[in-house]
Amino acid sequence: MRLISGDADDFTSAIGCLPSKGVIRRLDRAAERFESLLTDNSRGFFDRTRERTEGRRLTVDRFKRKARAVRRATENLFRSDDIRLLEDIGEFQFAPSEQIRFLMAEPSVRKRYHANRCAGYDDRYIDAEPDMTGEDHYDYRVMYNGYARKQENGNFEARFYPQHLRHSDDELDFDVQVDLIASNERLKWYMDQEDEDPTSRYNMVL
Repeated sequence: MRLISGDADDFTSAIGCLPSKGVIRRLDRAAERFESLLTDNSRGFFDRTRERTEGRRLTVDRFKRKARAVRRATENLFRSDDIRLLEDIGEFQFAPSEQIRFLMAEPSVRKRYHANRCAGYDDRYIDAEPDMTGEDHYDYRVMYNGYARKQENGNFEARFYPQHLRHSDDELDFDVQVDLIASNERLKWYMDQEDEDPTSRYNMVL
């Protein structure tokens, strides 16, 4: 059984206690009209007030991110914990436990992770080989072993890595490899957007 937990801010976000974008825009326009009527001294006070308002707006954005995190957690609550093709960002943020190690084996994701530029699934991921990446990384080799990839010259090439699998691992079926590799390509796309972190269940920003 999976549980969704959070603080009071999460709950407030989830039940929708936030001003709409239309309300925020109308308040902005009214503030601009009001500012045009102010004297220099009054404008200084108004600017200080605006700074405090901007801080509150950042809090609203934080609430919105948390609300999306709660919604995505709910949507993924009853999905199986098996490796599968992941497509939308919520599926990545709440990825199957066994799949996380392969998502984090993607070289560009590992680079971000070690530069502290993504959450990297927080306590759901243990980096057993922090100094390894690409073909030097165990999970990468397991994922790509025997998988044919198209080369620049148009030919396909499959690499077989002479390694002994860990006692807890089996050779991956081809359909599982396809799902893993396709998911990793999608993960790279989300990372390139520099927006919501696909490896953060709290929906943090990259």
